[in-house]
Order: sequence, then C-alpha cells, then structure tokens
Amino acid sequence: MQFGPYVLSGTLGRGGSATVYQATDTRSGQAVALKLLHPELSTQPRLRRRFETEVQALTQVRHPNAVRVYDAGNHQGQLWLALELVPGESLQARLTRERCLPIDEAVRITSCVAEALAFAHQHGVLHRDVKPDNVLLAPDGRVVLTDFGLALDQEQDEAQSRVTRDGVFMGTPGYWAPEQARGRLAQVGPPTDVYGLGATLYACLTGAPPIQGAHLVAFLRTGAFEAVAPLNTKRPDAPAWLCAVCARCLEADPRARYPDGRAALEALTRRAAPSTLPLKVALAACAASLAVVAALLAVTGLPGSPAGKGPPGPRVPCVAWLHQELARALNRARVHRAAEAAGSVATQAAPRWPRAWAERAFARARLGDEDGARADAARALALDPACAWAYAARAEAAIVHYDAKSAAPDRDQALRLDPELPWAHAVDGGVLRLQERGAEAEAAYRRAIALDPDLPQAHSELGFHLSGLGRDAEALEEYARCIELTPYVAEDWRNHGRTQLALGRLDEAVRELDRALELEPGHPIALYNRGTIAYRQGRSGDARRDFEAVLAVKPDDWASHTFLGLIAFQAGRYEEALSWHERALELDPTSAGAHVNRGVTLRALGRYQEALACYSRALEIEPYNPATYGGRAQVYIQLGAFREALADSERGLGLDPDAMVVVVTRALSAAQLGDYPQAIADMERFLASDVEAQAPERAHYRQLLRGWRARVRR
Repeated sequence: MQFGPYVLSGTLGRGGSATVYQATDTRSGQAVALKLLHPELSTQPRLRRRFETEVQALTQVRHPNAVRVYDAGNHQGQLWLALELVPGESLQARLTRERCLPIDEAVRITSCVAEALAFAHQHGVLHRDVKPDNVLLAPDGRVVLTDFGLALDQEQDEAQSRVTRDGVFMGTPGYWAPEQARGRLAQVGPPTDVYGLGATLYACLTGAPPIQGAHLVAFLRTGAFEAVAPLNTKRPDAPAWLCAVCARCLEADPRARYPDGRAALEALTRRAAPSTLPLKVALAACAASLAVVAALLAVTGLPGSPAGKGPPGPRVPCVAWLHQELARALNRARVHRAAEAAGSVATQAAPRWPRAWAERAFARARLGDEDGARADAARALALDPACAWAYAARAEAAIVHYDAKSAAPDRDQALRLDPELPWAHAVDGGVLRLQERGAEAEAAYRRAIALDPDLPQAHSELGFHLSGLGRDAEALEEYARCIELTPYVAEDWRNHGRTQLALGRLDEAVRELDRALELEPGHPIALYNRGTIAYRQGRSGDARRDFEAVLAVKPDDWASHTFLGLIAFQAGRYEEALSWHERALELDPTSAGAHVNRGVTLRALGRYQEALACYSRALEIEPYNPATYGGRAQVYIQLGAFREALADSERGLGLDPDAMVVVVTRALSAAQLGDYPQAIADMERFLASDVEAQAPERAHYRQLLRGWRARVRR
C-alpha cells in the first residue's frame, strides 16, 4: 500500500490519535516510521494549525536521545509525520518482561530521557506524554524518546479528551501529572514533562507507575497525587539521593518540581550529592575527634608516627599522622567532608604514606566522588599493594554508585588481606545487597557489627536492609543505635521516623520531626509535615501553630492556608475559615479543592447559591470527582432541587460506585421524589458500611429509614 511518497510495509502501533506504520521513502529508499493521524482529527482546523506549528518546532529537536522528525505533510486531507525508525523494543515491553530494572540501568535510561527533554525544553518544545511506552531501547544501547504530543488538542480539556463517557481510559494515566489529569491546561509546561520523567523512573525501579487504580476516580480523587508511596518503600535498595530526585519530580505542585528537563538531568547526573551538616554540628564532631587524637598523642608523646602506625622507612611527620587519625575518626563519625579535608593535609604532609591516601579515598567514596576515590585508592595501592583499607575504600566507591561487579574483586582482596577489618565486612554486605542475596548480606553486616559494635554505618545499612525486608521493628533498633552513635546525621533521623510511621507510631514520628527542627529551626517542610500529623491526630492547636510558622517563612504556601481553613471550620469559626479558603483561592484559582472548601464553608453559613456556584466551578476544573458531585447534590437538596440532586448523585456514583457519601445523597433525593425502594436500598447499604461509623447523623438516617419502610408497607 502506498501513501504519498511512502510504501507501507506493516503496522508498528496504534493509539488514540494515530496509527504508526513501517514504511519506505520511495525517493531515498530510507526506512521510516510513518505516523498517520486519524482522519477525524485531521479535519479539525484548530488541530491542523497546531500540528503545522509544532512540526516546525520539532524539526529543531535533533538530539541523539530524541526521535528525529524527517518530514510532515497532508495527503488527501490526512496529516502525516515521517519519523526516524528506531529498531528494538519499548521500555514498557522490557518492564513487562523483567518487571523492574537494576538501579544503575534505570538511572541510565531516565538520564537519557532527561537529556532529550532538556534539549526539547531549550527549544520551546513540550513532550506532554512521557511514559515507558514512548521510550525506545535500541539494540546498541541507545535510548530514544519518541511520540511528542502532536495530536493532543491542548486547547481542549486534556482529561476529557482521554476518557470515554463510561470513565474508561484512553492512554496510560498513571504517568500523567496532576495538572494534566485534572485538565488545568494553563499549568502544563516543562514541569509536566518532569513529572512524567519521575513516573517513568518510578516504574523502572518498581514495575508500576506511582499512581494506580481500578477506575477513573482512583487517579483523580483528592490527595491521590500527594500520597504516592515513597520510592524506598517499594525499592528499599534505592539510594537516598535517587529517592529524593524521584520524589521531587513527582511533587503534586508543579512549582515544587525541577523546573525543566535540564534541572532534572543535573540532579540525576550529580548522583549522591555530599550531605551537609550545620556548621556547629560539624565543628562539634571535629572537636570530639581532635580530643581522641590528642589523647593518643598524650599517651605516645611521639614527635612522629608511633611504632606500627607509619610505613617502613622515614617516620611520618606528626602533622600528617595527626590529620590521618583525625580523618579516620571523622569517617567513623560520618562527617566525610571534614574527613576529606583532614586527609588532604595528611597526604600533602606525607605523600608516600598509603594509609593517608586510603583514608581520603574512603571519604571521597562516601561523598560520591568515584573518580577521586579511585585515584586515591590507586595511589595507596601503588605505595602498598597489601593495604586492605584501600581495597575497601575502592569497593565502597563502586557500591555508592551501585556497581557490584566492580566492587566484588576489591571486596575479596580486602577480606583476604585483613579478615578482621570491620569495614571490609560492611562492604561485603553492600555488594551482596546489590546482588540481591539478602540473607548473606544481613550476615555480612552482622559480622561487621560483631567486629566493631560502634560502627555507625554498619548499623545504618543493616537497618535499611531489614526495613526493605519488612522487618521494621528490627530496623528500628539499628536506626536507634545509629542515632546514639551519630546523633547529628539527618539520614538516620529520617530513616528512624519513616520506620516509626511504617509501624503506625505517629507520636514517635513527630518526635523525629521535632529533632529535625532542633537541628534546622524553622524549616518549612518539617513544620508542614509535623502540622499534618498534628491535624490527623486532632491536635488542632499544634497544627495551627506549625502552619502559621510555615506561612511566616513561605507566606504564599497554598496548602497551609487550606489546613488553617479546615482547622477553623472544625472549630465552628466559619467566617475565619472562609477567609483562609478565599486566600487559598487567590493563590491558586485553578484548585478544585479550594473551590470545594469554600463551598462547604458557604453552605455552613447558609449561603446556598454561592455554595452551589463554588461546587459548579470545582466540577468545571475537575469533572471526575464523585465527592464534589455529592457535595453539590447536598446543596441542591437544601435548595429543594431534588431532581438536580438525584442527577448529580447518579453522576458521582457512575464515577465511583462505592462513594458512600454520594450513596446517602441519592437515598435522600430518591425519597423526596417518592422512590422509596431506591432510597431504602441506598440507606441500608450506607448504614451497613463502616464509613463515618461514629457520626451523629447515623441516628437520624436510621430514623428516616424506618419511616421509608413504613411508607412502603402501607
């Protein structure tokens, strides 16, 4: 079959907007992927104009990781696009086969996608549909981002265009950013593509997108995007830095994500950025370590290295030995930046002392400087081929970058040369964990702890390993030991708090946040998180103080205004609640939730027509929220518009048949319209559920049900 200058030879794929064929260009003999937009789309004048504009932009996106656009045109009224034909399979096909990928491979693939996005964003082009289906993996290892969103009519509601009237998805909504799913087209921009990048990374590491559900409402319900399970709960071996990058990409608020593909790429390629401690904490650690070294000097009283401490030959200058011991103590204390500085002094003062180079190698390994760590370890081994600590440091550098294959030989050498070296066994645990040999990894970490019960990193890694196995109570003990040994390391407080939350211990989790705020007073994220826990626990005064403290630092924080409005509403201060919610709407007039909150408050004040307008506006913004239909139905009931209330109830239950609040509104509406069998069935269903089991309204509903039954019997 021939289409213009192209001979079609087979179908490569079919989607909601186009069909893609393998074809040959009769003019050049080149094989291409020919994308033919469906005829009904090709006839829309607005889409045709945008298609032509975006083709011009996409021809500028010539990057090794972006599919190349060769040509485009119109054949007998049908729009077509000739693309580079990339051999291989899609990332989705690989994930379907393997479920999830090794960490280094997932980082490599998503970094390539980020490079393509960075280049596209630089040229003013959005992708709008980043997901594993649109990532191609060539046999030579090349990663290509394809299918830029040409056929999406961005001037219409994107969510509406991708969902059938029955609520069935057309596409892969688990990778949509919230602003796309909710049809907020004014917010679609480079951060929207960043969300898709993060969702793709999440799928590479866990086998599934960050948000899943059986029906439409599972994707669009309030709070779904804010409640994505942290990456490390699904992939415990994911490093903290990668979890942080993924979490930022998946922020519900586009302003909180990386601003574009370039920033996301820099975060991925920067990898494990060195952690920073408050200056006073680092100085305290240095002072403690210096005290240890001073005590050693007081015992030895030597001007140079004591017996057995330096290499054969000339004695090591005291300044070199002092700083090497300081670097060792700081590495144990996990203040690696200061350890690197001390190690630099030692290597300058004694450039032929292998232990000094090995100590700095270890500090650099923990800081993520793989090249520096390898160079220092190589220098140490050139001076002393039997330096077990240098092998351990080089293995640690590979482990930090998830390279078990490179780490294993150095691990073996360290254990052979010094079977009693605790860190060699900790390194052994790291290699085995990367190889997914769980029981052996745990045994290796426990050997390290048996040799050195006060080695913080061994406790930390064992805790992380146990947590990944679901053994949270045991993990909690290891994290507690870390905090006892190095109380200034934020990672341990975070892990300890995360495990407390996994165990359902909210009070303990709050204490971890309190400690974080002691180390870094006024941090808005810690304040906000502590406030949300206080709100969940019913401690409205504490929650109010934390949210007000957030606003003192970030006066435009929309979520804190919302929570303060909810707190005031619960206290019956409706006018104050209305003020908070109106301020939230000023900050984000496109928030359906803010319109609903204002509507609920206006309804409590008896201002039903204004409340009705708020619910209607919320449904214009987010037309797939059953609870909003239920809320508007309740307002209609109070206005006596029972048919409208019944219609809204039916719409809400069409989206989520299990929305009990909407079941109640249908019961009330049906009763007012004389359909008592329907009213009885719905109310019986609600009262049999455990939704709002302690709500005082249940007694009233039971009374209504008795009355309806009596009417039916008559």
